[in-house]
Amino acid sequence: MKNTTIFKVGTLAPVILGIMHLLGHIVSGEFDVKDTGLIQDMQNYNLQFMGAHNVLKFYNGFSITMAFLISAFGIQCLLLTEEILLNKKAHYSLIAITAIEFILALLYFPIFVFSTFLFAILCFVIALRKNKNIEQQTTKII
Repeated sequence: MKNTTIFKVGTLAPVILGIMHLLGHIVSGEFDVKDTGLIQDMQNYNLQFMGAHNVLKFYNGFSITMAFLISAFGIQCLLLTEEILLNKKAHYSLIAITAIEFILALLYFPIFVFSTFLFAILCFVIALRKNKNIEQQTTKII
């Protein structure tokens, strides 16, 4: 498998994760919990920061924004695959950003979320290694 193919597969992981998260919001509504008291408490607790917002609205806003940004990150990396593979600094920074996402997901989210980021990291690292092997072979030929 070519390094571009492996890299592109890795970029699709956050796209799929973000889309699934957004679909979860659309299909299940704002919340799907058994404890309706929790929902009521979140609706009744207001935050006073540049206007009044209840915690439920704040939570949903962050959740939807996170899903969108994760998908946008994957889409942007997919569209810039060739440029990232040619630029080592961009490739290393992408791996670092995805590693940070993995650590945060490991601390705060279920297994599917952090395993998705782990899969993406593995794809990015494999693509980087294949890229280095191609560069070494090209250097030997010259």
